[in-house]
Amino acid sequence: MDKILKQALLYDFYGELLTEHQKSIYEDFVLNDYSLSEIGEDRNISRQGVYDIIKRCDRLLDGYEEKLHLVQKFLMAKDQVAQIHSYASEILKTIAHKRKQQNIYGRLKIFPIVFWKRCSRKGGFPWHLKVYLRNCRMSLKI
Repeated sequence: MDKILKQALLYDFYGELLTEHQKSIYEDFVLNDYSLSEIGEDRNISRQGVYDIIKRCDRLLDGYEEKLHLVQKFLMAKDQVAQIHSYASEILKTIAHKRKQQNIYGRLKIFPIVFWKRCSRKGGFPWHLKVYLRNCRMSLKI
């Protein structure tokens, strides 16, 4: 997992367990993408002090994750939801395909009856056969 993504996820899950001072510095570094010197100048502390606070926060957040595994459980649940979504879309595609097949089969089933009635009314078989088959193909989109 990308380091910044991991830090952001850990902060999202365990950030409230940090002190206000740690939260503000860690948030500026990870989420707001400030440099160590920018954070140090803003808070009147040294660059090394900012670095130490960030490393301490990383160790704390990693420790919480080792004990609680909330991020790991979240990522597993996210993968499972994506898998369920793909299964559901496959099922919906299959259902739509079966309905389309049933619709075409239903139209083809009544084809001889409709064809015979139309041909007998018009008085000709071959000419109407060509026209009807062309219309039938267009309506079925075959």
